[in-house]
Amino acid sequence: MKKEFAKKDNTIVCNIEEAVKYLEECRNKGLNIYIEFQSTGKKYRLYSCDTTILTAYLEIVGISREEHKMNLERVLSAKSIEEQDKIAVSVIERQRRNKNIPYEELYEAYINSYKQTATKVDGSKFHTIKEAVEYLEECRNNGINVYLDFNSVKGIQRFYSCDITIEKAYQQIFGMSKSEVEYIRQLVLETDSEEEIENIIRKHSEKNKTLNLKIKK
Repeated sequence: MKKEFAKKDNTIVCNIEEAVKYLEECRNKGLNIYIEFQSTGKKYRLYSCDTTILTAYLEIVGISREEHKMNLERVLSAKSIEEQDKIAVSVIERQRRNKNIPYEELYEAYINSYKQTATKVDGSKFHTIKEAVEYLEECRNNGINVYLDFNSVKGIQRFYSCDITIEKAYQQIFGMSKSEVEYIRQLVLETDSEEEIENIIRKHSEKNKTLNLKIKK
């Protein structure tokens, strides 16, 4: 098999492990194909003729699966979120120096590599942002790497235990901080309904441009 003769396969895979497994199955069947794997806004072309778990991790994450797993265990075994961030930053900085990669780009790739290996949990049992975020933060503090799909007034929102915070969740859904949402809630109407909050935010932002409270489209 040669790369130049490989045909594109449009199969969608969710993570590196799944991509490699699929390509190995194609190789064993004698199929010479490639797939496009997207990570941190970049597309990587992986071929059935020569992709292995080692080469895939090195190309996409920048380190081997073993080193990535070791780093992940170090971060997730930390006793606090602050300690997790400290360990993650030290690992990223060491990789940045070795590879001369911009810190922001490497940090995004680092966090994204956790997301690619996260296990999905049922998000339908969580009815508020607070419940979902507290569950994911507890998972993170216990070394559990998971994600869930939260049904919000803005539609399905995917939250990951590796990086979610209450502020990030509010920004993702409403386009503003939790304190801003609560301010509008108290100012206009006392309610615990997130759907009603959305309507209030929309009306309030239209009438009070000076507050600069805008909803992301």
